[in-house]
Amino acid sequence: KEYRTHEGLLYIELGRVGHERGHVEKSFQSFQRALDVLESVGLRRSEEAVGAVRRMGVVLRETGNFKQASEKFSEAWTMLEEMHATETGHGAQCLRSMGILKSFQGKFVEALELYDRSMKIYQDGDLLRNPEVVSLHIQMGIAHYQRGDGDKALEHYHRAWAICEASGTKDSPEGANILQKMGSAYRTKGNLTAASERYEAAWEIHKRAGTTGGLDAAIILRHFALVCIEQGDLTMANARLQMAWSVYENTGTTNSLPAADVSMYSGDVAFKAGDYDGAMKHYGVAMAVYGAHDLAECPDAAGVLFREGRIFSLRGDMAKASERLNRAWNIFQASDTTLTWDAATTMRMLGIVALLRGDLDGALAWYEK
Repeated sequence: KEYRTHEGLLYIELGRVGHERGHVEKSFQSFQRALDVLESVGLRRSEEAVGAVRRMGVVLRETGNFKQASEKFSEAWTMLEEMHATETGHGAQCLRSMGILKSFQGKFVEALELYDRSMKIYQDGDLLRNPEVVSLHIQMGIAHYQRGDGDKALEHYHRAWAICEASGTKDSPEGANILQKMGSAYRTKGNLTAASERYEAAWEIHKRAGTTGGLDAAIILRHFALVCIEQGDLTMANARLQMAWSVYENTGTTNSLPAADVSMYSGDVAFKAGDYDGAMKHYGVAMAVYGAHDLAECPDAAGVLFREGRIFSLRGDMAKASERLNRAWNIFQASDTTLTWDAATTMRMLGIVALLRGDLDGALAWYEK
């Protein structure tokens, strides 16, 4: 029994490392194998098994299978309830995982509520220096960032970084993740120099760790491309986006939400280069991914809609422009993300459409918003 238990734990670790390196399918298989082994020795209701089920949910979430991911998180939470262990570290991890799923779905208020519950468990257990708290601060920062509060986001990222410094793990993949998130927050605040420095430092960590082919590294490349776009270096932006897309192809995750983001930003590069047809093609790929995951009404999809509306307006098709932009605005309102850059740009574009239609009062109303 002891041997089989260790075998199950080894499969969990194998799955964790595989997931970190971008081997999505193999990592999921490892977690399933761990569950089978643990069940064979009567440990299907154990903390180890809970961890395996939760990690399976994480893999499903990151590949865009939100419904199945939700089922796995619910399964893990039910197991904890049966074990009377919801107020443990595993309970905090499960709440955090459910919060991330809500954030992916654009439900940021619900996500923050789950994060607060998770943080309370760590506070009550005097575990605020636990490595899991680093991830929790990162996710809280992401939720605030998505709602347009860059300062609040940076506050959580710096708290996470302080824990990594104190524990000597700032040069780990987790440290790279924090640097990438800091870079994104600085970018939205207009500080491109600070953003580039964080992205470069994060990329160097992945190079040293040999994880440049992983999903986390692809995210850094994607955000680095955004800085290049804003600096007007479209050639470098396109190169970084292609590198990111190669990661998704190699890991079989081109139908995931991060891959959809790459398609959207590739559309932005084409748009700035004056290739409207190419831009619409990339935007169509992104929207297809959102639609496949029943997320055509999420904030990221709204970002694509306003981009399509922008092109329709430039082509003089005000009916389609207005339709896309109003759909985007309704999504931003429903998801409580009206303070974001995409929402502000959508309002500005709605003002332009109103102006071109001769509706001066309508245009002024949008500009004031």
